[in-house]
Amino acid sequence: MAKNMMIAGKNFPDVVEFAESLSLSGNGVCVAASPVENTGLSSKEIGVLSWNKGSALAARSVVIQAETRLGPIDDYILYFDTASFSKEFDSLRPDVCSQATDSMTLGYQYLTMEILNRIQQKKKDSKLIFVLKTCPSEKDAILNPAVRNSSPAVCNPIVAAAEASFATFAETIAAMYGEKENVSVLLITGDENNEVIQKDNGFASWLIGYLEAYEQLKHKPNIKNTVSWIRAGVKNPGGFSLFK
Repeated sequence: MAKNMMIAGKNFPDVVEFAESLSLSGNGVCVAASPVENTGLSSKEIGVLSWNKGSALAARSVVIQAETRLGPIDDYILYFDTASFSKEFDSLRPDVCSQATDSMTLGYQYLTMEILNRIQQKKKDSKLIFVLKTCPSEKDAILNPAVRNSSPAVCNPIVAAAEASFATFAETIAAMYGEKENVSVLLITGDENNEVIQKDNGFASWLIGYLEAYEQLKHKPNIKNTVSWIRAGVKNPGGFSLFK
């Protein structure tokens, strides 16, 4: 069944394939990003929302704009793509730190709070989905030099710290809200060796099937499973083996 989906965190043009794949499956899709010029989208069906990641007020505005465009949102997808951020923040300079913090840390936290508040206000069942696409850090490359040749990117300390922050934040949100009414929190991850998450059209196809199966569960997963990361590409829900 078609869903209304809001994607945030992965910027243009990197998000295009993922967003268009979800849209081509019949879902209503909005993308919150910054900047939003020259998106590269071929579909006019996808809503584009300008998002100032360093502003709490902008987070609230983005959530309301998504509802205005699509109606009630079924799935909120917060996507942290470490390799993509590594290209955007590829240097260690003091002037980079503030922008990087807004983009990779504060933005996700502000938006998560607004999404959860909105879900509680609306009393409509929705899913909050954290997606973490990891890549090796400079430390990993020192421990295993072959990483530099096999990985699309190696992240510097600023990006590596933000990745760890996103993971901890998502896990803690899942722990706090995983058993509450009207909201389901899912944590999904994959690294450079995960073939499903490396190709956004394939990842979108798998995600749609996984979410459809998740909705058929008679009961939510228990809290210990909720705070565990689901590997992109696993079989549809129904057993403990799905979780790391």
